[in-house]
Amino acid sequence: MEHPHQLDTQVLVDWLAKETQLYTKAMISGASNEIVDRHRLVVDAIIAEIRHRKREDLLPPQAVTGLPSN
Repeated sequence: MEHPHQLDTQVLVDWLAKETQLYTKAMISGASNEIVDRHRLVVDAIIAEIRHRKREDLLPPQAVTGLPSN
């Protein structure tokens, strides 16, 4: 897995969309818990990086619209 902090914001958002889709497909298809958990960990890591950038004012406000709050 790449390190999210090394990616530019648009790549990070695109990666989040892709991983969310893979996570959803894995859950729906009845994939093993290991596969589902792996996708969930990636999604969580990407969201954590986006939240970090938001806290550090590294993202414009429109970039985080719709992001789940924590």
